[in-house]
Amino acid sequence: MDLQMVNICSEQWTNINNELNAKIISELHYEEVIFPDPINTNDWIWEVDGATWVFKAKQHIWQNLVIDSDSITRNGKPNINSAELITDIAKSIRLDDIILGNLIEEIQQTLYADLIAYQHRDSYSLAQLTALSGIALQAILKGHPKAIANKGRLGWGVNELARYAPEAAQSFQLHYLAIDKSLTQIGIELPLPLDKESRSEPVNTQALLLAQLMSTADKNRLLDKLNQHGMKSDEYWIIPIHPWQFSQFIVPQFTALFANNSLIDLGVTGDFYQAQQSIRTLSNLTSPTKNDIKLPITILNTSCYRGIPGKYITSGAVLSKTINQLCQQDEFLTQCNLQVLQEWAGIHVPQTTQMRIPGTPYRYNEMLGVIFRQSPAALLQSGQQDKLAAALMQTDNQGNSFIAAYIKDSKLDVQTWLTRLFDCTVIPLYHLMCQYGIALVSHGQNLTILFEDNIPTGLAIKDFHGDLRLVDQEFEELNIFPAHIKKTLTRLPANYLLHDLYTGNFVTVLRFVSPYLQAEMGYSETEFYQLLNARIRHYQAQFPTLKERFELFDLLAPTMEKICINRVRFKVGYQDTSERLLPELGTPIANPLFREQEQHYSIK
Repeated sequence: MDLQMVNICSEQWTNINNELNAKIISELHYEEVIFPDPINTNDWIWEVDGATWVFKAKQHIWQNLVIDSDSITRNGKPNINSAELITDIAKSIRLDDIILGNLIEEIQQTLYADLIAYQHRDSYSLAQLTALSGIALQAILKGHPKAIANKGRLGWGVNELARYAPEAAQSFQLHYLAIDKSLTQIGIELPLPLDKESRSEPVNTQALLLAQLMSTADKNRLLDKLNQHGMKSDEYWIIPIHPWQFSQFIVPQFTALFANNSLIDLGVTGDFYQAQQSIRTLSNLTSPTKNDIKLPITILNTSCYRGIPGKYITSGAVLSKTINQLCQQDEFLTQCNLQVLQEWAGIHVPQTTQMRIPGTPYRYNEMLGVIFRQSPAALLQSGQQDKLAAALMQTDNQGNSFIAAYIKDSKLDVQTWLTRLFDCTVIPLYHLMCQYGIALVSHGQNLTILFEDNIPTGLAIKDFHGDLRLVDQEFEELNIFPAHIKKTLTRLPANYLLHDLYTGNFVTVLRFVSPYLQAEMGYSETEFYQLLNARIRHYQAQFPTLKERFELFDLLAPTMEKICINRVRFKVGYQDTSERLLPELGTPIANPLFREQEQHYSIK
């Protein structure tokens, strides 16, 4: 295969390094890794052995720095490569050289991917960017706002990035395997609505799975291949595999199963897909209303290897169905237009040798499987658009924010628009927590906002295989879940569970949104968080019987714990672990939602 390297432009390379440097300094200052000092209101300095970094920045309501990326200098020189900044940081915290070397690799990978995304954004005007469909939007987003190396994808080179990375916006078909059913763990809840083509076929699970992946003609060819091997199709599950995963891991790590016909290679076929921001979740380009497909890809990206754990597979579909029923039956959630992207089927295949090793690296137990999830496009009514909540933090290459453009195009004033946003995102998620003891990690990729005329009108939630947790108390409302489902779910104390919303959404989304509205629309951060406070209190006033729950899940407390994700990598490094890494705690932060003059939970 010919090398698929992008054109590397000096000016663009400088811009993305400067942007990443600003992010690194800002986030590591927020996580208390480095400690720049203010020279005056707008100028800051950070000194380490042999280097003096100076930059212009404003300290915002979360005490984080918003840095002018073009102002950053090292020893008086501008436009410094990010690897040099990382090296200076390593000196200041006495980072192990092995960790530093790996971190530089991850930073360089991120910069290259950022370059691809930068060039992709450059081909659109701001108006065109904000009008992009949910699928097209995936290619231009900047990724995790807190992780300093958010596109590491360790294990991929330039050809894989050009073919399979979201910013490349390329379509590809999937590889298919027939797998002996006796080897699988499954969780399937049927049916979802079928398309016209599949309604005429006998309704069976395998037919429904394949109908979401390919045409009837492609399905018949696939079954013919299986029959040619002399196998009974009802003894096998046919599932898709990411093409890279198939060649890199499935063939060499599962060879014994190919040898005894427990796995049968059926080749590449079916619909065309494009990667979403999470890399392993794919959108169907051939038929956008068909299911999204989540596939394991054993590469290290941000905090973990992007596999699919078997732990939640057997319960995921039932869990998804239960949450959907809850949202339909709860009158308040219906009024909020909270929708569920149902994860109606999951299949997992363990590596038979690795599964018997208790302390084996977790990535070896997450190599083969699939999750079928309803596409946001399948929920849309006429005139609606779906956009990840991550789009609210996005800018064009000139620094103009999407959220300001959405508000201006909506013809609403800022406060009315934000009220609509909070009422259809924060409030239903808080209701799930307080009424039911259910929390979803509410970061920018898990939340899909439904828009009409650039106005937020609803929310679709997803990712119940691991990102949905329950309070560790026995709320009566949790009896909606079967006992075996509750046993598989993570149970957390209320003060931990709270962070799925507070840190997941307020710190990881809204913290990056509010400065844009202050800078571009003159709507101060104080006004922003006072409005959010008011909407939470308005909700609380509607449910006086939940007073004790509001005290348990206190979003308006004076201080909140600070969750730090980058510090973990500095501490643990890049060695394999048997479990996924957990974040660290920093110094508690002053909560921007706290209003001292108001007594908590006074319900009138």
